Amino acid sequence: MSVTSVVSTPSVRRLLALPAVAAVLLLSGCGGSSSTGGTALPAASSAGSSSAGASSESAAPASDSASAPAGSSAPAVQVPACATNVSDAAEGFATKLPCGYTRITSKAQLDAIMKKGLSEVKGTVNVTPAQLQQAKLFAVNPKTGSSINLIVTPAGGMTGKDLSSQQSAIKQQLEGIGAQGLAFTDITVAGDTALRAKATMVTKSAKLQMVQVYAVHSDKAYIFTFTGLKALTQEEQLVLGTLTLT
Repeated sequence: MSVTSVVSTPSVRRLLALPAVAAVLLLSGCGGSSSTGGTALPAASSAGSSSAGASSESAAPASDSASAPAGSSAPAVQVPACATNVSDAAEGFATKLPCGYTRITSKAQLDAIMKKGLSEVKGTVNVTPAQLQQAKLFAVNPKTGSSINLIVTPAGGMTGKDLSSQQSAIKQQLEGIGAQGLAFTDITVAGDTALRAKATMVTKSAKLQMVQVYAVHSDKAYIFTFTGLKALTQEEQLVLGTLTLT
């Protein structure tokens, strides 16, 4: 199937709207805001179906290091004993969550955690239950306000090799919510071709560093978003370096 025919499908049109959805969810978690925050959410809502309750989380066994997934170009990563395992069999992923991050599954849980933290971040958290439902993984570091999320959606026939050709569409989505200085790189994630986008997100309350990684496996698209006041290099390496897709 050609790239042109793939992109014309409704599933792929929904997929190409999701980078902005993922970024808006994380900007909300960091206390930022966007004037277009709610515009793309209905499309994302129709793409995903499983709830956070179907996933699992547990403390990772003590380990000094872990090899990258088979076929991945990423080097082995150091896995601290305090990292936690997170997985969702229905969505076909498993990875490790960095130390200091708490996985959020409800608005009440998020509110309670944020009352105890976020001392380094201006503004207030404003994540709705509907936004939380979009994310198959949503985690925050209460001390720094840094956050990580994952959105999973049908790929509509798109493969990892098609992702690079969608840079213009992704760029338009992200620049529409305040992304500046976008830079794209082709990478390998869990043995599959993936696309990495790095940008500065300018909100009303902060200037944030954001990385989005787009991967496709078994006709599912996985969009990881990492954002914080500083680049989340170690967090990105741990999450992607221990990621497996089935």
